[in-house]
Amino acid sequence: MDLTIGELARMVGLTPRTVRYYESIGLLPEPDRTWGNYRLYCEEDVIRLTRVKRLTAMGLSLEQVADVIGRPVDESSEEVLTELNRRLQSEIRVARERQKAIDRIRGTGATIDAEPEFAARLVKQEQAELTEFERDYSRVLVDAVTALGSDSDRARLEWLFAHGDALSTLPEFQALNSLDKDLAALPDDATEEEIEKLADAYITAHEAADQAFPPGIARTWSPRLADVLDALLDNRLSDAQVEVQRRVRTARRDGGARH
Repeated sequence: MDLTIGELARMVGLTPRTVRYYESIGLLPEPDRTWGNYRLYCEEDVIRLTRVKRLTAMGLSLEQVADVIGRPVDESSEEVLTELNRRLQSEIRVARERQKAIDRIRGTGATIDAEPEFAARLVKQEQAELTEFERDYSRVLVDAVTALGSDSDRARLEWLFAHGDALSTLPEFQALNSLDKDLAALPDDATEEEIEKLADAYITAHEAADQAFPPGIARTWSPRLADVLDALLDNRLSDAQVEVQRRVRTARRDGGARH
């Protein structure tokens, strides 16, 4: 029987465009043509195109399909099935990991873009009696650690989040929280004396708080992450507040020495 490209496509369940593409890459042989240069297909083309459709539906690439249909079925079936099974098992593992991530996000009530590892803490932060800046900075911190943090940074953040409630009761961390409020209240036209006094108080408080970190947990962020966090923080502060933070950072990098 002679079939036009439209008849062949409908019979197999493809589009004429797909049939033409399969011809162009050699999956179908060049068909006979009428005097008017219309393509004409036969029974063998129906069978071959059906095989191509079935193999692609199983997950083979068109390159693999071309290799398979060029050999006897009994020579290629076991090899192809083994490869398909291996690939399917890999896809199943990936799907299961994605499902676990979805379940973790749903379980915490966090937004879909949150790092699942820290999502529960972010939700808790958003529900706590914190300032908008504190909640915003928590999200920025998680995003920055996720994107740029080292293993040490992630361990530090996990520890801070895991012990956040307990740390908030320690005098050393209460002092830092109090200073954060002083920093937020620092006027744009703060005097040199006010800036120096607040910076010195921060340095002293940081030195005390460092002692609360257990062995194996870094006292500061890695240099690359610290630079990014500093830049993000500075964009949210006034010039006077930035100057306080600059002096604190310099002193901490220098081992606690005052400017």
